[in-house]
Amino acid sequence: MARRPDQFEEFKSRQSAEREAAQKFNDFQNRMFMPGPNPFGQAGQQSARGTIGQSGPSFGDVIERLRGELATARAEINMVRCINADLQSKLRQTNWSAPANHWTRVLHVAPDAPREVIEASYRALSRTAHPDAGGSEDAMKQLNAAKDAALKARA
Repeated sequence: MARRPDQFEEFKSRQSAEREAAQKFNDFQNRMFMPGPNPFGQAGQQSARGTIGQSGPSFGDVIERLRGELATARAEINMVRCINADLQSKLRQTNWSAPANHWTRVLHVAPDAPREVIEASYRALSRTAHPDAGGSEDAMKQLNAAKDAALKARA
């Protein structure tokens, strides 16, 4: 049931990369859409010929800088998505040695699944395992025992 140490380190590095990319994206959104200092300089008025008053970066310069930052943020988000997909496929390929009747295998959920996911999986599986729906009593007993064990593990 426990993850190997190298899987835990990969998981931690993936989480930190996701947090860092999300923070950069939030910073970018805050600069774009939140009121704050004018990116065109202190004078703040823009005409067709450029900034009026004190000199500052031109409108074109600001747009190019923001396009560059957006491209960088998109590239970092795509990189994190690729890392995430790679780590998930590695975790799926590992041979986890839980017994066949362990609640995670019976309910088809991850060991760290939240209560709502466990209950939704139980409801979906009980539709086919219930004796009235053509299932067997043994299958329903196993499903009930797995749900009880899963909810005890969550408590």
